[in-house]
Order: sequence, then C-alpha cells, then structure tokens
Amino acid sequence: MNSFPAILALSLNLAVPSVVIGFLIGFGGIGGVLLAPALSVIGGLPIQEAIRICMWVYVVSGVVGTAMFLRNNYIRGRMLLALTAGVCPSALAGAFALNWIGAPHLEILMAVVIFTSGLFTLNRLHFVGSGQASLNEIGLVAIGLVTGFGSSLTGTGGALILIPILLFAHIEVKQALGLAQAIQIPIGVVASVINFYSGYLDLALGSLIAVAVGAGVLAGAAYAHRSSSTQLKFWVGLSLVLCSLVYGLHAAGLLL
Repeated sequence: MNSFPAILALSLNLAVPSVVIGFLIGFGGIGGVLLAPALSVIGGLPIQEAIRICMWVYVVSGVVGTAMFLRNNYIRGRMLLALTAGVCPSALAGAFALNWIGAPHLEILMAVVIFTSGLFTLNRLHFVGSGQASLNEIGLVAIGLVTGFGSSLTGTGGALILIPILLFAHIEVKQALGLAQAIQIPIGVVASVINFYSGYLDLALGSLIAVAVGAGVLAGAAYAHRSSSTQLKFWVGLSLVLCSLVYGLHAAGLLL
C-alpha cells in the first residue's frame, strides 16, 4: 500500500477498534491479541502483513504502558532484565520463521491461541497472586525464550503468553501486567528491525495505527491503577473466545 491517502483512509477505518484494543492492552494486558485479527478481518490485510504491523505498534504501546506502570512501581527490574535476555534472540527467530509459514496455518494457530487465552482468563477471574513467588534468572530467561518466539510469530506482543505463565507462578496481577507492558518493547523492536530491513513493514500505516493504540493504552493503564480487574477480565476473556471463533471461521474460508 504506497498511496498515503489510501493508508490514511485505512487507518481511520481502524481507529475505533485500535483505541479499544489499546485500552484492553493497557488495562488487561492481553488485548493485543485482537489487533492482528482486526487488521486482517476489518482492514483486509494479509495475516503476515498484519502481524508485522502489530510488532511495530507494540513498541509504541509498550513504551506508553511501561511508563504508566513504572509510575506505580509495578515493574521489577531483575525480572524484566532476565525476561529480556530470553526474549530478544527468540523474537529474532520468530520474525524469520514468519516468512516461512503460510497464512492459513498462521490463522489457525492464532485462533487456537486466542481461544486458549480466553478460557484461561475466564477461569482466573478471581485469582489474586501473592507477588511473593521466586522465579530464578534461568527460569525467567526460559520464559522469555518461549514468550519472544511465540509472540513474534503470532503478532501477540508478549502478554498473551507471558501473563498466564506469571499468574500460574503466583505473581501479583498488576506486577504481571507491568512486565507484560515492558516486554512488548524488545519483542517489537527486534521483530520490526528484521521486518523493516527485509522490506516487509508498512511503517506509515503501522505508525498511524500505533497512535490510536497508544491513546487507548494510556487510558486503559490509568483505569487499571484505580479499578478491580475482575469485571473487565470477564469481558476480555469473553471477547477473546468470540474473536477466536470468528477468526477460525475466517481461516477456514467460511467468513469473508
């Protein structure tokens, strides 16, 4: 897409869902999983192109979300550094792997990932972590390896994989959300550098969408610090399950 008027028109068409998704990213961390389906189904972009744009958007949303959570001391530096050490090389591998996997396989994979995340979220509505779990550096690096590769490959930004693992490890939910915001940055940077120099990244469209998503993240993160997440977790979980069904039908060619 080379025409700026066409890029601007598409970004305006995606503005409302982008802001809503940004709000969910800021509040519940896992809203980013909806971005690639929105770009693909609503925007009509091929799934690989949608995922590449998502990775650039997550750099912006990660910076905004991290700034908000840092203000409230929800991000532990030791954990973030260990996670980043695992995320960077695996995100690089995921960005390369994206070029070798066909669109139908990616769409099916994403439908399964979204559905699983939705069920997990609904199942953990009232779970409150203690924040006292002890994850050593080796364990955190391993978690980072899994998070980076899976996120770079599916365009989900990191939180979709990282938050369930941290909650299972009994990390307090807002600490998990803060780490999920921050981990978007190295994942997005590594993948976007590869995509840009490979000539596959539409930087103009991605930047316009990033503005809308960033505004939503700012509002969502501010709301997260003032509110209980139980009710919104329910709606996020439900939307993920419904989104996975729509995306699965689209992958199967039963929905345009």
